[in-house]
Amino acid sequence: MSLGLRRHVPELALEWMVDSPERRWQAIDGTLVFADISGFTALAERLAQRGRSGGEELVETLSRVFGSMLDIAAERGGMLLKFGGDALLLFFRGEGHAVRACSAAVEMRSSLRRAAEIPTSVGPLRLSMSVGVHSGEILFFLVGSSHRELVVLGPAVSTTVDTESAANAGEIAVSAATAALLPRSAVKPRADGWLLLRWRAGKTDASRAGAGAGGATRERDFDPSIARSLFPHVLGAVLEAGAPEPEHRVACMAFIRFSGTDALLASAGPDALAQALQETVAGSQDVLVSEGVTLLAIDIDRDGGKLFLGAGVPFAHEDDEGVMLRALRRIADAGLPLALQMGVNRGHVFAAELGTPRRAAYSAMGDTTNTAARIAGKAPPGAIFAHPSVLDYSRTLFEVQPAGPLVLKGKKVPLAVYQLGDELGTRAHEGLDVVPFVGRSAELRGVREAVERVRAGSGGILGLAAGPGLGKSRLLREALTAVDPRAVLSLRAEPYGVNSPYRMFRDPLRGLLGIERGPAAAMRGALERAVAGADASLLPLLALLGDVAHIELEASAEVREIDARFRPERVADVVIQLLGALHPGTTLFAVEDAHWADQASAHLLGRLASACSERPWLLLSARRDDEGGYRVPEGHELRLDALDAASMRALVDAATQAAPLRPHDAERVVQRASGNPLFALETIRVARELGSLDAVPESLEAAMAAQVDALDSSARRVLRYAAVLGRSFNRASLAELLHSADQALDEPTLSR
Repeated sequence: MSLGLRRHVPELALEWMVDSPERRWQAIDGTLVFADISGFTALAERLAQRGRSGGEELVETLSRVFGSMLDIAAERGGMLLKFGGDALLLFFRGEGHAVRACSAAVEMRSSLRRAAEIPTSVGPLRLSMSVGVHSGEILFFLVGSSHRELVVLGPAVSTTVDTESAANAGEIAVSAATAALLPRSAVKPRADGWLLLRWRAGKTDASRAGAGAGGATRERDFDPSIARSLFPHVLGAVLEAGAPEPEHRVACMAFIRFSGTDALLASAGPDALAQALQETVAGSQDVLVSEGVTLLAIDIDRDGGKLFLGAGVPFAHEDDEGVMLRALRRIADAGLPLALQMGVNRGHVFAAELGTPRRAAYSAMGDTTNTAARIAGKAPPGAIFAHPSVLDYSRTLFEVQPAGPLVLKGKKVPLAVYQLGDELGTRAHEGLDVVPFVGRSAELRGVREAVERVRAGSGGILGLAAGPGLGKSRLLREALTAVDPRAVLSLRAEPYGVNSPYRMFRDPLRGLLGIERGPAAAMRGALERAVAGADASLLPLLALLGDVAHIELEASAEVREIDARFRPERVADVVIQLLGALHPGTTLFAVEDAHWADQASAHLLGRLASACSERPWLLLSARRDDEGGYRVPEGHELRLDALDAASMRALVDAATQAAPLRPHDAERVVQRASGNPLFALETIRVARELGSLDAVPESLEAAMAAQVDALDSSARRVLRYAAVLGRSFNRASLAELLHSADQALDEPTLSR
């Protein structure tokens, strides 16, 4: 059969399905080697700065490191059972299995040390490995419904996990059972009683450790359908179609930890454990398949195991978070026989197929995955613990209760989590965006009255003035919800455009005329054709429109005759005439951040305001109290003050509907925000990312800085480059700028 999907399935499972598919369990005497490798997350983050090429380099590097180890193990008769993003579980059976296993572990450690010499584009590798080795009777189970999974359980597995946990970086710890099968000089006791392997080199000849040792026999041929029956169907279809592109992406990752297997085995025997495991795994698979969640692997754990789940890898849903939460809720409610603990997290992962031509695994690695596993480990049996970001982005609403903060390995501050309750229905939004408009009822009524007057044929102007973050833009959007978008021309000034005449009008005018960015000649032709179609009498003054659209044209005789002092007035005349031709009916000009308007744009806005008295036009202008830019005439301005405490409480409650804050924490947000909606939402957002409200800085500027600091290094670097280009920018320009710094621009990084 082709090695495509077979690379992902242990040889033992393939043999089992052919020789005795009716059996659910078997016990085999042998040795387990559990190797945990650290340093890949840091490497992935550094290589993420290089975009797609960095992802390809990461896959190549990891496959080379793991490939060397897998070859070493295979040469000594080792069989790979589990292959995660940073861990290997190997099984050695047959004569001399303990010696061969320990020899492989030693040589694998040496191989990892040699890997430090592998050059990468971000410097040398910094990897370390801890290994646990245990020998004895190993229990294997083959269970499942949608597909069958090879699961390794029992006291021998628990001992293996404990032994690896006891090993420090660079150490190979062995159990007493393994030590008894080795020469007495092979081990030495550590001060705490754990036994460490003393060997510096393997004690078996790899070339002679094969068939006679019961390990590296010639692989049998199997029908491809057998491998498919041992692998998740959707993921299998993706992998059989060809190696998926390695990529950094946002995904929802979860773990379901099942436990109590050792006690059940001791009290009722392997048949009872096999039945309980079959019901648990099959019941979970049925739900996962129906919801579209991928079962990526079943990993080992002490006194049980872990189902590793992904929504968003290898493909995304419209609502990955809701899909995952619904699946976990259904599994928890299914009354499955084994005790289940569940944890779910959302964030950036590196998803790729890793391995060698003979053995591979598809995985999603990174801090998001590691944190999900640790959250699951903290959940009590029967509970689902979710990071608040999962709840914020889920379109399905659930009852929740605060369950944290949790102290987790690798986290500087305790992490806020919530315990998931019953499903309540569908949410109208995702994230922290607030759908119901909170407060400002009088101001909203005033703006809407102005809108209604212009729709009745009476033009006018209205300005909104307030400090930053007080909701000017949201008030504008809310007032225009019932207006036909085709009747609205949106204009927005930028701080980086104050020295560029007509900068805020450039893109809106191009959009109205259907002019796309391109070669200068093509843009000149598009402008001429569009103006000819709207009002041909303006063609002699086309160069004036070119001033506004930032398209350089040769001045006509009529334009050359205009005195420079009067040119802004003539530009305004031409723009107003063109707008009248393009919008003969009701028109609303929605202007944001007018305080940043350049001088030429401010003058043009003033002329538009005057024209509104003669046409069914309404100029709605929002600005800060800063100096400069454009301000509506006195008597036409509406001031927005800080929101009152009741409105702020309603805002906080609406923003955190999916994962409510504790009452005293919500009140702290209200007090710290001092009536500023933006500060309240950013405080909540940063608290979600940092894990605690206590970790959020007091000021808005510091809170946003903390939010930037919470980004991975690749996203931070892109953000710094993008900031140079201003609030809005052409994506191609950013890509070109980053390319000059030897960094690619990919979609996941840009979204972050």
